[in-house]
Amino acid sequence: NGFKRAPEYAGSTVIEGVGGGVCQASTTIYGAVIRAGLKVVERHQHTMTVGYVQPSQDAAVSDGDKNMRFKNNTESTLYIFAYVDRKKEEAVCKIFGQPVDPNTYIEIESVVLQTDISGKGVSYVKDEEGSHAWYTDEKVLKKEGKPGLRSEAYRVVRNIATGEEISREKLSADSYQPENDTYWVGVHER
Repeated sequence: NGFKRAPEYAGSTVIEGVGGGVCQASTTIYGAVIRAGLKVVERHQHTMTVGYVQPSQDAAVSDGDKNMRFKNNTESTLYIFAYVDRKKEEAVCKIFGQPVDPNTYIEIESVVLQTDISGKGVSYVKDEEGSHAWYTDEKVLKKEGKPGLRSEAYRVVRNIATGEEISREKLSADSYQPENDTYWVGVHER
């Protein structure tokens, strides 16, 4: 379908696969949906934290079992405009319609509850070319893992004139797995 190879999650490891990166689009739409005051029908977290949004602000999608769905719970027709700003190197999604309350604005707030969930495993990548490791008993660090964490996300409605908090709605409570350290390992016997 025209997808290219890109990084994607496979359990507690990052691998390269076809269609990797699609979650960034669903995450960008998810952020716009929350800020527009719309109802989220389905949202899934990633197995590990992602680098492009704060914890609990992501929306993972996967063919067949994970989707990001929302409902237009307003009385207005919606117009969704999504694009990539090449100068800023960021994905943008804007939703236009009648505002829930023109005297308010909505933010997403992440609260990190725990950051010290350590990894228990190690991942290995065979170095077929021998660029980093030659022998099967030789292991060279390719990428250091990262700890897992627990977090929550809230939709916070604020007064547009004063910034005062009007309401707070808990959106999710998420637990992210740690990412394993990844090592190159050789393919030749000594």
